[in-house]
Amino acid sequence: HLVQLALVVKPASLTAKVLYARVRLRYGERDEAIALLEQVREPKPEHFAEEDEDAWYVACQLLGDLYMEAGRADLAVPCLNEFRKSAKSGAKTLYKLGQAYELLGDRVRAMKSYQQVTAYEGNPLMYDAKSALHRLQAG
Repeated sequence: HLVQLALVVKPASLTAKVLYARVRLRYGERDEAIALLEQVREPKPEHFAEEDEDAWYVACQLLGDLYMEAGRADLAVPCLNEFRKSAKSGAKTLYKLGQAYELLGDRVRAMKSYQQVTAYEGNPLMYDAKSALHRLQAG
């Protein structure tokens, strides 16, 4: 209820919209959450309010994850590529990009993404990325 109140007070707040989308996800309302996150993501604001830039990147990350879960790698790739520009992006984002490219049949980009994951020494995804690289090189 507090998030809905925040949206009444600041209807343009990207942060409030992302929080509301997360609430919808917790209630299992994926379609509503996706619609809210898509509203946050498009169009990308030229200038962000102080707290809204992080929210915009989180919307990109969440959409990328939701699209991958739905088998829509074609929609996930642009979201994940936008999230890569965030300081909070890392090996997990690159790994998901590799998976998305692989699903799309783009072996070159998939391998490049997986290769970048292997640079994160000690990250558990490094081993999965190496396995994916071997699989792609063999096939």
